[in-house]
Amino acid sequence: MNLNTFVASGLNATVCAALIAASGVASLALCADAAAAPPSAIGKPTARPQPQMKITYLIFSGRPNPTVTVPRGRDFDMVTRKLDEAARTGTRIAGPADPPVLGYNGILIEYPDATGEIARVVLKKNGLRSESAGVAQAATRSVSALQLEESLLTLGRDRGVLDARMIDAIRADGR
Repeated sequence: MNLNTFVASGLNATVCAALIAASGVASLALCADAAAAPPSAIGKPTARPQPQMKITYLIFSGRPNPTVTVPRGRDFDMVTRKLDEAARTGTRIAGPADPPVLGYNGILIEYPDATGEIARVVLKKNGLRSESAGVAQAATRSVSALQLEESLLTLGRDRGVLDARMIDAIRADGR
């Protein structure tokens, strides 16, 4: 590959046309690729992706759990607000996390925190447990956590990932 071809692969179509005129047809294919490439591929900045929240309903063993992606907006803000409220008003609990069981093990919430790192929290009944990397596992019991769990079950139903039978089984599991 000659220098003109290499440089053309990272430039826009207008610059590529000038290079083709100067260096010949050998640069044409890479210029076409550069013209079709997304802006980030040719050195132009792209918009930062909007933060999203991933909610996973931990109910199955041996098959994928239902998941909902929540973009920034009303539902995202409601979940983060209730998580903050549960952590702020709840009672801290010492001791190990509940061992996993067959059936419902809670709702895993993954979302970008204030620093941009992904926070991982498991919510089950009135308990809220942090599972973020590098953070000591802390558990909190709170009425707000119970309310959030109910809201997330409704969200799962509304998004079509949980049916009435699943929700009934979750609600019957030790509540």
